[in-house]
Amino acid sequence: MSDDERRAVANLVIFCDPHHDRVDKKANEKIFPVETLVRWKAQIEADPHEAVRRLREVSPEGLRKIVSEGLEQHDTLLVRAIDRLEESDRQAANLMRDLIDELTEAYSLQRRRLNPDLVEELSSASRRLYAMSGMIETFDNAVRRAERLQWDQ
Repeated sequence: MSDDERRAVANLVIFCDPHHDRVDKKANEKIFPVETLVRWKAQIEADPHEAVRRLREVSPEGLRKIVSEGLEQHDTLLVRAIDRLEESDRQAANLMRDLIDELTEAYSLQRRRLNPDLVEELSSASRRLYAMSGMIETFDNAVRRAERLQWDQ
């Protein structure tokens, strides 16, 4: 698509501020493929009565696919955030990876649903971690400057 085609009113999909930025970044084309954006646009603009009618047609397999795709996207973002964290705090990044491994193993062994409150807490923590990525680097730089100042005295 050309820039003019991308900016055309017919191509407009309205998101809230943080999600607008995420979707618009070219680096996220793999996370938000054109097919997904077209589907979202159609859903947003659809007649609400039609949406309710379509909802009745959703199968358990279709729901599993939707949830699986959402979890895949979330996992990708979480791994990227942990990779960025590793640049400034390897130990914290390793702890996060260990936590994810333990949760995955516990879920596989127990074969039951995770507590929704725990899932929400982990999701919230990953969003905060993603938001902190710039602050972590700033804090790390400040600590290094303070250490240099201390040694210079």
